[in-house]
Amino acid sequence: MKKRILFVLFLSLVAIGLTGCNKDDEVFIGIDGIAVDNYPRIDGSTSTDPLNKLIACKLFGWRYEWLRTESGKRVIKESGYIVD
Repeated sequence: MKKRILFVLFLSLVAIGLTGCNKDDEVFIGIDGIAVDNYPRIDGSTSTDPLNKLIACKLFGWRYEWLRTESGKRVIKESGYIVD
């Protein structure tokens, strides 16, 4: 009897799990034009740091600006403030 109750409970949970997933409710958070197929290979080197920062700022909606250091290097300064 106990096995039968556990089996019915298991089937109920499986049925709820399978019908509870509605892909129409998924919210897309992304950047237009960037996809897995066309995303550049990033190996973690410091040369890819500006790309990582730029993508993070766009995804989080933060303000950012390009700056030029005294040595002439271009860097991204992220503010962390939400873009209005």
